[in-house]
Amino acid sequence: VSQSRYPTIPIGRSKEGIRITYERKMHWQERHPETKGQEQKLIQTLQAPKEIQNDPKDRSVRRYYWQDEQGKWWRAVVKEERGQQPFILTFLRVERPGR
Repeated sequence: VSQSRYPTIPIGRSKEGIRITYERKMHWQERHPETKGQEQKLIQTLQAPKEIQNDPKDRSVRRYYWQDEQGKWWRAVVKEERGQQPFILTFLRVERPGR
């Protein structure tokens, strides 16, 4: 994770990485308390997803899914607008991809 105005997580397609804003991080930590202290799972979800899905309502949003060693699924939702640095909308644990 780099140290710029906003921390970023590098992923294969994006040279500048995926931005993590304070506001969005507070959102997912307050709404999804299971994510507190799980930054490594967020990085794994973005760098080595088992599945990536397009959001059916917004073509600029992608859902990244990763399954941990205990079999739990994690989802990172990323906004990827053309010409702008991608950023994380939310991060949470889910039952399975698509849920």
